[in-house]
Amino acid sequence: MVTPTMDLLSMRAFTKQKVRHSLSNERFTHWLPLFFGESDIYEVKRSHYVAETKKWEQKLEVINSKERCLHLLKKSMAYISSGSTRKPFKPEMILEIVPKLIVTHVADLIQEFRHVSILAIRRLMNFIRLFRLLIDLYPNIGE
Repeated sequence: MVTPTMDLLSMRAFTKQKVRHSLSNERFTHWLPLFFGESDIYEVKRSHYVAETKKWEQKLEVINSKERCLHLLKKSMAYISSGSTRKPFKPEMILEIVPKLIVTHVADLIQEFRHVSILAIRRLMNFIRLFRLLIDLYPNIGE
């Protein structure tokens, strides 16, 4: 069983600020990124300290949002499945996690453990979109 919360939470809030309760006070233990369909590439200026010159320098970094999401998704799924981000991601982990996530959410809606709302339906669509992305990347799991 994989029980999702209804709230969206950034990775920074989960990792740096240690947020572990939803707005409805549900406790959660893991974080999984969602894919919203964006595949934009954007540039970000990052400052870093150079010890040799003892100065801060700005560096332009190019970020592909889809690739970043996939990287975080693989790390997160490896952690949920094996308990370690150091263990490699395997496509079988997708079938271990995502269908359970979708089925648990649908079952909660049917049994009225969750209020059927636009938010609940949006979250379901987020999970399905995530599953479709992973099936497109790993066609053998679709079989």
